[in-house]
Amino acid sequence: MKSKLFTSNFFILALIFLGLLSFTGGVVYLVFKLNYFGVIFSFILSLFLLLLIIRYLSPNKQVEIKKNIGSETYSRWFLLAPVLYLIFFGLALGLLFKVQTTIAIVSPWDVVSSKFFYCYGAATLFLLLLIKFKNKLSGLFISAHYFLTFSVALIVYKIGFGYDPFIHLASLRVIDNLGFIAPKTFYYVGQYALEISLHKLFFIPLDFLNLILVPVLAALTLPTAIYLACCDRFADKTMARVLPILLLVLPTSIFIMTVPQNLAYLFLLLTVILSFGVVDRLKITAMMILSLAALLIQPIAGLPAFFFASYILVQHLNIPEILKTLKRPSIIIANIVAIPLLLVFFAGAHFSFSRSNFNLLNFSLAGNENFILNFIYFFAFNKALIFGSAFLFATFVAFKNKALRFYWYFLASSFLAYLISLNLSFSALAASEQGDYPARILIVALIFSVPLLLEFCKEIIIRFTVQTKMTKVILGLFLIILICTSLYLSYPRQDRYSNSHGYSVSMADLDAAKLIATESPQSDYVVLANQQVGVAAINLYGLKKYYHDDIFYYSTQTGSPLYQYYLQMVTAPSRATMLSAMDYVGVNEMYFVLDKYWWAAPKILAEAKLSANQFWEIDGGEVYVFKYLK
Repeated sequence: MKSKLFTSNFFILALIFLGLLSFTGGVVYLVFKLNYFGVIFSFILSLFLLLLIIRYLSPNKQVEIKKNIGSETYSRWFLLAPVLYLIFFGLALGLLFKVQTTIAIVSPWDVVSSKFFYCYGAATLFLLLLIKFKNKLSGLFISAHYFLTFSVALIVYKIGFGYDPFIHLASLRVIDNLGFIAPKTFYYVGQYALEISLHKLFFIPLDFLNLILVPVLAALTLPTAIYLACCDRFADKTMARVLPILLLVLPTSIFIMTVPQNLAYLFLLLTVILSFGVVDRLKITAMMILSLAALLIQPIAGLPAFFFASYILVQHLNIPEILKTLKRPSIIIANIVAIPLLLVFFAGAHFSFSRSNFNLLNFSLAGNENFILNFIYFFAFNKALIFGSAFLFATFVAFKNKALRFYWYFLASSFLAYLISLNLSFSALAASEQGDYPARILIVALIFSVPLLLEFCKEIIIRFTVQTKMTKVILGLFLIILICTSLYLSYPRQDRYSNSHGYSVSMADLDAAKLIATESPQSDYVVLANQQVGVAAINLYGLKKYYHDDIFYYSTQTGSPLYQYYLQMVTAPSRATMLSAMDYVGVNEMYFVLDKYWWAAPKILAEAKLSANQFWEIDGGEVYVFKYLK
């Protein structure tokens, strides 16, 4: 009993310190800079505040954990399950490391063997057996399974996954050297402060830290937070251990790479989960600090986190009930309007009511591919309808239980904010990216539904326990299939139903950026290339050069005029287009880079060779570089 109480308090204090390091570091960055003095000052301040919290806040009240009804005798599976789990976990991890690649790929599943899913599914089976037989190490194995789920891209993409992490890494390198990056903004700084602090205090390389922060932190904190909250609420350890596994049925793409938005989602989810169990002053403090940190990381998740933590605080303040009644609706209304207003005033959005494209309730059947793909994409195409049905049932349960009703208020208000944001148009974004911000708000709404889903899953588990053994086996296997399906859908895909299109940064892209830098070490020049080549250059040389203060020397910004010149070149390359781009920037030298995976690469290659002053073939034709001079 005491060990559970100690574990709970220690975990919450660890979250508080994590949030303090992010928040205080962010404030120090904004008013000063994050050199060694700034980092040490923020660390000492965080430690001092943590000690004050330990000194003046009461520890969590001891919660009685009821013993599960049933036999405590151990079968051979009690000893075999952990060994078999480790075997299949190791095999799955080995299959990922075996196919690490530096070539341009659209999806990790392009190179990962189907054997990985068999190993992952087998590992999930033995993890469930570990929980069934009450193995005390099951918590560690659950965290390991979360890490395996979140780390596919982290391992497979040897150079790095995605586009944004490279941009943030370049910013982190500047902050590491100078203590700040201009212009200072209040967003992102919570993550930058956390990473710079961990880097300078514990000598963790920035490149490595920027790869692992969110996947590892999510794997360590989410299962523990869910377990402790469910122990408080349901007073059943086995129930509390099963529920984190069931949550893996949800797609986990927000935790597979380190960017500020994903870290803010994690802090928001932890804030929401902390409220699910017994709430005391220590937990409220943790929720407020995590929400303030999220606010300095990414406001789209940070503002709802702050409103939610404030709502919990108001509920537990010793104030007249009439004041609570007035303040709670005000917070809910603020949660509806704050993010759309933020997007209007800070993201250059404006209302365009013709943009609304609400189609969440569409129902779609998969086509005539193989059974596995048909099943996966039936799940993918109709996940909104499937989860919507689950949310309706969970909402029904929540409204039967008054203590859970406020989760529905935040779910509904965030969904309303999403509907409003669908009518916003962003002038700085390309047409294909107009839905990015609304999609982020929808994820916030889904995060607020997690406690309702946990309550829903508890009801399912209760009904599951009274089924026949054969029914339990069938339902258990179906659960494993759903978790494997969710894993597949959590990453970019290129199959008969879906093509994510976004290629990874390759070694050929890096070689092309190196060649250009070598060819023109002192010259003013601009490069028209896709985003992958652009971030390859950023990864090598940082945010090296701007023209007229806002024109980056690579065409990485999809909404910029320079990127439009690039699109012209990959449609109908011509010397006239390059000369026009040179006039726009004010340079006499320009490069055009063509990756062979572009859909019309052979035609573009032949035309560009005729118009360029010089060209190079990189890595056997993976990439071509063309040089143009006035």
